[in-house]
Amino acid sequence: MALIGMLFRKVWAMILAPVIVATGVTASVVQLAGDDVIFVIPQASAYFDNEALQIGALSDAAPDPDAALAAGFSFVICDVDNATGADLLDTFDEKLGVIAKGYHATAMYDNVCDMGKGWWVDGVDTYKDHPALWGDFIVSQPKAFDKSEDSGEAQNIFANLGEVVNHYYSLTSDRVPFVNLYPLYANSEQLGIGPDFGFLNFQKWLLPWTIYGNPARNQYRQYAAEYIKNVGADTVSVNFFPYEADGTKKVTKYDWLDNLDILATVCRDTNRKLWVVTQAADHGDPATKLRSADKKAEQLQQAYVALAFGAKAVIYDAGGVDWAVETTLVKSVKDVNAELALFADVYGDYDYLGSYLVNERNAAGWKFPLTNGLPDSEKLNLNAGANGLLIGVFAAKDGGGRAYVITNMAEVSANNTARISFTIPAGKTTIVYGAAGNVTYTNGRSIPLSLAPGEGRFITVG
Repeated sequence: MALIGMLFRKVWAMILAPVIVATGVTASVVQLAGDDVIFVIPQASAYFDNEALQIGALSDAAPDPDAALAAGFSFVICDVDNATGADLLDTFDEKLGVIAKGYHATAMYDNVCDMGKGWWVDGVDTYKDHPALWGDFIVSQPKAFDKSEDSGEAQNIFANLGEVVNHYYSLTSDRVPFVNLYPLYANSEQLGIGPDFGFLNFQKWLLPWTIYGNPARNQYRQYAAEYIKNVGADTVSVNFFPYEADGTKKVTKYDWLDNLDILATVCRDTNRKLWVVTQAADHGDPATKLRSADKKAEQLQQAYVALAFGAKAVIYDAGGVDWAVETTLVKSVKDVNAELALFADVYGDYDYLGSYLVNERNAAGWKFPLTNGLPDSEKLNLNAGANGLLIGVFAAKDGGGRAYVITNMAEVSANNTARISFTIPAGKTTIVYGAAGNVTYTNGRSIPLSLAPGEGRFITVG
């Protein structure tokens, strides 16, 4: 049935090709943003390596720093009180970075219209220069546009947010003004992108059953476009919780890969860093269908999916998890972090080029084709069998080397191991990172991989 649906969509897209070309719906998010798009000039931080992979935990309260370090984290996002913040940061003693909620910038959450940029900008005159402080949590899941509760007038929330970020950077260029965006499955009211964007509606009727006629996707692309033309933060963060329970059946949200593809392309094309917040704490909720995701396979798959889209930070949404208590989730996260640590530094030596799917009909979290524009010439010489795989492609910052992230994209509940191989050119040295350790191959040959459910590998060729 999935194959029939895929073939139907491809044939239908060919039939509608003249309409697709005439309406310009293939424009990238950067093109949607137009001449106002902000191309970021990345700043090196004095406090952490923002090119290497960083591993974080989004927590309610400040965790015990020793327990967090033992779990494999390089930073945490947590509540820090203004009055006692310096004392708390002292306990981290440069061992563990902190992005603070409430230290300088209390997270604004809902209606930024009436709080406005002045609420935050006017309240910060100095910046405490603590070496453990990596940044401040500015806002979670802002709307693009909203109506003021006081005046009822529409306001550009992202424009307000842009001024907040600019003011933040005027105080320090070394730290992160952390803004976490809505995921693709947010509705139009949450995104602040609704019927006023009339062109989003005609696509639904002119291009049914195609990627271009999906209202939710079109709204989200416009949401991302409004962000990058108003907010100059050099990170883009999103929390996407992919795992649901449909009755007794465990399933994966179909728009997971599409969401990360949209934002990864935005980051690549505007010099930003993608940060991904993953589903970790107990999110079991029948109302939303979210389920607990405490197994190692689930944490592995989320991490490698983020990396396949070039993410520079993987952040576990940990809630009130105590990292000193060895629960199933804590052990899973520790094991995953130990694996990521094998290549966290060398990962920063490569720039993201794009991603692609192999045997997409067998891949979880997928419905629409990826649209990052990766050339076919950059794809691996791969023997994948029928396995659904997600592959991210990277170029070495120095020299002509390449790196790849390969992820087993079968539903983790299917317990499917992907046995694949890829061929490297003669004269190249290949290092396969992950699982039990790193393996080096020095001659051109076919290299076998066995990827357990959720598993991935980071591979360098040069």
